[in-house]
Amino acid sequence: NESLAKRKYPGQDPIGRRVRFGGPPNRPWDIIVGVVGDVKQTSLAVSQSDAVYVTTAQWLWADGTQWLVVRTRGDAAALGSAVQKAIWSVDKDQPVVRVATMEDLLTASASQRRFALILFEAFALAALVLAAAGIYGVLSGSVAERTREIGVRLAL
Repeated sequence: NESLAKRKYPGQDPIGRRVRFGGPPNRPWDIIVGVVGDVKQTSLAVSQSDAVYVTTAQWLWADGTQWLVVRTRGDAAALGSAVQKAIWSVDKDQPVVRVATMEDLLTASASQRRFALILFEAFALAALVLAAAGIYGVLSGSVAERTREIGVRLAL
């Protein structure tokens, strides 16, 4: 990705360079054929680390997880079963684990931060209520102590 290219080859064109990322030392060299922009893959809150994109046929120890993104103009949620059927028409044994809209993925990504914000708001509200109760207690105690004095002043 772009951040890895800038860090590893500052001020240079990385395309065509030979690299070797992990694996056994006798593993053949890889050649950089392109640089993609940084992508937030796991969460919007987490900054993207360096990433290398390799086909699963070349990356022998890859877990085989693949993502398919479909862009539509209509209702994306309604296309889930159609996409699933299209995948299974090509390969019946291909597992389709999760079908979700981008809106659902963005909501899920922001949910942890939203929960922390709601929790923070709850504690802030509790602190406000306790502060108001404390101020009321101090004022009512002060007035109770000075009730006689206030009555005398009003009489005069």
